[in-house]
Amino acid sequence: MFLYKRPIVKNDKDYYTYQKGDKFIPTVVDDVFHIMINNEERKKYLSLIISEVLHLDYDYVAQNMKLLNNKLDKSKIKETTKTVDCICLIDEYIVLVEMNRYGNVNTLIRNIEYLFKIFTNLRKKGEGYKYKKVRLINIDNFRFKGIKDSIIKYRLSNIEKEKFHFLTDICEIYHISLPNIRKKMYTNSKLTLLERFMLVMNEEESERLKEIIGGNKIMEEYRKDMDSILEDGIISIEEHEEIERHFRRDERLDAMAEGEKNQSINIARNMLKRKCDTKFISEITGLSNQQIESFK
Repeated sequence: MFLYKRPIVKNDKDYYTYQKGDKFIPTVVDDVFHIMINNEERKKYLSLIISEVLHLDYDYVAQNMKLLNNKLDKSKIKETTKTVDCICLIDEYIVLVEMNRYGNVNTLIRNIEYLFKIFTNLRKKGEGYKYKKVRLINIDNFRFKGIKDSIIKYRLSNIEKEKFHFLTDICEIYHISLPNIRKKMYTNSKLTLLERFMLVMNEEESERLKEIIGGNKIMEEYRKDMDSILEDGIISIEEHEEIERHFRRDERLDAMAEGEKNQSINIARNMLKRKCDTKFISEITGLSNQQIESFK
């Protein structure tokens, strides 16, 4: 089953439940993410995430990382500016890091669009046929139903299980589920360094959190930095309300898309009853031949 067709669990306690004035604000909040992660002076934190996800040496990442402009080039005059949360260059790698606060499939697909747009733009700027490897790291403040892994990797491959092989390693997409990591913490399961750091970025102060940090220098510095920036205040009530308006708009778009899909399915089933040709039904509804055949 396709990941993005799985239901997104929305009744979990997420990390965006703080009230203005609380002592701690998690890194899933855009302002905090950009101050702590997408920040030239704090590249060690981003280096830790990337080195753990991509299984690269931390010192290599820290020494070779270059943060890039996170605004993508427009392809049309009327096109709105597209902004990724964080993008960096590490020798042969272009890495995008997206903090997905809400469970919204449109947002996840948009992230893939950014991935390929960056890949295309790099080709336009001309490096002959020497392509960079593009990596998209999604940090998700939600989980998909039936998925218990805290991190999963996707790469282009064939769909025949009996002869499984990858097409290329030029593009890879990772999903890190914060709720699944939290569940591991609650069950006292052994945590990886990446999982521990995700908790340090988002969990409130507690004795358990101190155990998770366990004397790690980078994690200790992260919490100290967090304490210092939170004293100045991060987000206003007006900004918070604006974020909520955008979220509700995206939910409506998801509902509309789902309604259109259901309508196409109903039309396809009615046309099948009338013995219409599968190819003709596909042209009318936009559904694939495989989808239509499954209704028979």
